[in-house]
Amino acid sequence: MNKEWKQKWTAALRSGEYVQGYNYLKLTDTGKAKSCFCVLGVLCDLWLKEEKKVQWTELPNQDPEQAHGLTAFGLHDKSILPFMLCEAAGLAGEYGTYYQNPDVRITVSSFCRTTDPAEPEIVGLTEANDDYMLTFKQLADLIEEQL
Repeated sequence: MNKEWKQKWTAALRSGEYVQGYNYLKLTDTGKAKSCFCVLGVLCDLWLKEEKKVQWTELPNQDPEQAHGLTAFGLHDKSILPFMLCEAAGLAGEYGTYYQNPDVRITVSSFCRTTDPAEPEIVGLTEANDDYMLTFKQLADLIEEQL
Protein backbone atom coordinates (compact mmCIF):
# COMPACT_ATOMS: atom_id res chain seq x y z
CA MET A 1 0.00 0.00 0.00
CA ASN A 2 1.14 3.55 -0.72
CA LYS A 3 2.89 4.86 2.44
CA GLU A 4 1.31 8.32 2.26
CA TRP A 5 -2.23 6.92 2.02
CA LYS A 6 -1.54 4.38 4.75
CA GLN A 7 -0.38 7.17 7.07
CA LYS A 8 -3.43 9.33 6.30
CA TRP A 9 -5.80 6.40 6.77
CA THR A 10 -4.35 5.13 10.05
CA ALA A 11 -4.14 8.68 11.44
CA ALA A 12 -7.81 9.28 10.56
CA LEU A 13 -8.84 5.99 12.17
CA ARG A 14 -7.05 6.97 15.38
CA SER A 15 -8.16 10.62 15.36
CA GLY A 16 -11.61 10.20 16.88
CA GLU A 17 -13.00 12.33 14.04
CA TYR A 18 -14.90 9.38 12.54
CA VAL A 19 -17.75 7.48 14.20
CA GLN A 20 -17.45 3.77 13.49
CA GLY A 21 -20.31 2.14 11.64
CA TYR A 22 -20.98 -1.25 10.13
CA ASN A 23 -22.15 -2.80 6.85
CA TYR A 24 -21.85 0.38 4.76
CA LEU A 25 -18.99 2.58 3.65
CA LYS A 26 -20.94 5.52 5.07
CA LEU A 27 -24.28 5.80 6.82
CA THR A 28 -26.29 8.95 7.43
CA ASP A 29 -29.49 9.46 9.42
CA THR A 30 -28.36 6.99 12.04
CA GLY A 31 -29.70 8.95 14.98
CA LYS A 32 -26.17 10.03 15.85
CA ALA A 33 -24.83 13.55 15.52
CA LYS A 34 -22.36 12.48 12.83
CA SER A 35 -22.41 10.05 9.94
CA CYS A 36 -20.93 6.61 10.61
CA PHE A 37 -18.19 5.01 8.54
CA CYS A 38 -16.77 1.52 8.25
CA VAL A 39 -12.99 1.15 8.06
CA LEU A 40 -13.03 1.27 4.24
CA GLY A 41 -15.46 4.19 4.30
CA VAL A 42 -12.90 6.28 6.18
CA LEU A 43 -10.40 5.75 3.36
CA CYS A 44 -13.10 6.64 0.80
CA ASP A 45 -13.95 9.81 2.70
CA LEU A 46 -10.30 10.90 2.80
CA TRP A 47 -10.04 10.29 -0.94
CA LEU A 48 -13.24 12.19 -1.67
CA LYS A 49 -12.08 15.17 0.39
CA GLU A 50 -8.83 15.25 -1.57
CA GLU A 51 -10.40 14.63 -4.99
CA LYS A 52 -13.14 17.25 -4.48
CA LYS A 53 -14.74 16.48 -7.85
CA VAL A 54 -16.28 13.22 -6.62
CA GLN A 55 -18.97 13.11 -3.94
CA TRP A 56 -20.82 10.58 -1.83
CA THR A 57 -24.02 9.46 -3.52
CA GLU A 58 -27.01 7.66 -2.04
CA LEU A 59 -27.39 4.04 -2.99
CA PRO A 60 -30.47 3.33 -5.11
CA ASN A 61 -33.56 1.61 -3.67
CA GLN A 62 -32.89 2.53 -0.07
CA ASP A 63 -35.64 1.81 2.43
CA PRO A 64 -36.72 5.24 3.77
CA GLU A 65 -37.15 3.72 7.25
CA GLN A 66 -33.47 2.72 7.43
CA ALA A 67 -30.26 4.67 7.60
CA HIS A 68 -29.05 5.86 4.21
CA GLY A 69 -26.10 3.97 2.76
CA LEU A 70 -23.82 5.98 0.57
CA THR A 71 -21.31 5.01 -2.05
CA ALA A 72 -18.72 6.76 -4.17
CA PHE A 73 -17.77 6.90 -7.83
CA GLY A 74 -21.15 5.49 -8.92
CA LEU A 75 -20.19 2.12 -7.47
CA HIS A 76 -23.31 0.20 -6.54
CA ASP A 77 -21.73 -1.71 -3.71
CA LYS A 78 -21.98 -0.53 -0.17
CA SER A 79 -18.90 -2.13 1.34
CA ILE A 80 -15.90 -2.30 -1.01
CA LEU A 81 -13.43 0.23 -2.32
CA PRO A 82 -13.84 1.70 -5.81
CA PHE A 83 -11.19 0.72 -8.37
CA MET A 84 -9.94 4.31 -8.79
CA LEU A 85 -9.23 4.54 -5.06
CA CYS A 86 -7.51 1.15 -4.96
CA GLU A 87 -5.16 2.35 -7.66
CA ALA A 88 -4.43 5.70 -5.99
CA ALA A 89 -3.86 4.12 -2.57
CA GLY A 90 -1.60 1.42 -3.92
CA LEU A 91 -4.08 -1.40 -3.39
CA ALA A 92 -3.82 -2.66 -6.95
CA GLY A 93 -2.00 -5.91 -7.59
CA GLU A 94 -0.46 -7.58 -10.59
CA TYR A 95 -2.42 -8.34 -13.74
CA GLY A 96 -5.05 -5.67 -13.10
CA THR A 97 -6.33 -7.09 -9.82
CA TYR A 98 -7.64 -4.72 -7.19
CA TYR A 99 -7.84 -5.27 -3.45
CA GLN A 100 -11.25 -3.75 -2.82
CA ASN A 101 -11.47 -5.44 0.57
CA PRO A 102 -7.84 -6.03 1.63
CA ASP A 103 -7.10 -9.10 3.75
CA VAL A 104 -5.52 -8.94 7.19
CA ARG A 105 -4.42 -11.68 9.58
CA ILE A 106 -6.10 -11.61 12.96
CA THR A 107 -4.04 -13.38 15.60
CA VAL A 108 -5.59 -12.01 18.78
CA SER A 109 -7.40 -15.06 20.18
CA SER A 110 -10.40 -13.11 21.44
CA PHE A 111 -11.20 -12.08 17.86
CA CYS A 112 -10.45 -15.36 16.12
CA ARG A 113 -12.96 -18.06 15.44
CA THR A 114 -10.19 -20.65 15.45
CA THR A 115 -9.18 -22.27 18.71
CA ASP A 116 -5.47 -22.24 17.91
CA PRO A 117 -4.09 -18.69 18.41
CA ALA A 118 -0.92 -19.72 16.54
CA GLU A 119 -3.07 -20.15 13.41
CA PRO A 120 -4.25 -16.69 12.37
CA GLU A 121 -7.49 -16.14 10.54
CA ILE A 122 -7.28 -14.23 7.30
CA VAL A 123 -10.25 -11.93 6.82
CA GLY A 124 -11.08 -8.87 4.76
CA LEU A 125 -11.05 -5.51 6.49
CA THR A 126 -14.82 -5.35 6.03
CA GLU A 127 -15.23 -8.55 8.05
CA ALA A 128 -12.75 -7.35 10.68
CA ASN A 129 -14.86 -4.21 11.05
CA ASP A 130 -18.38 -5.67 10.71
CA ASP A 131 -18.17 -9.26 11.98
CA TYR A 132 -15.31 -9.14 14.47
CA MET A 133 -16.13 -5.55 15.48
CA LEU A 134 -12.52 -4.51 15.89
CA THR A 135 -12.18 -0.86 16.88
CA PHE A 136 -10.75 1.72 14.52
CA LYS A 137 -7.56 1.75 16.62
CA GLN A 138 -7.19 -2.03 16.31
CA LEU A 139 -7.87 -1.84 12.58
CA ALA A 140 -5.32 0.97 12.20
CA ASP A 141 -2.72 -1.24 13.89
CA LEU A 142 -3.48 -4.10 11.48
CA ILE A 143 -3.32 -1.81 8.45
CA GLU A 144 -0.03 -0.31 9.62
CA GLU A 145 1.52 -3.73 10.23
CA GLN A 146 0.16 -5.69 7.28
CA LEU A 147 -0.68 -3.53 4.29
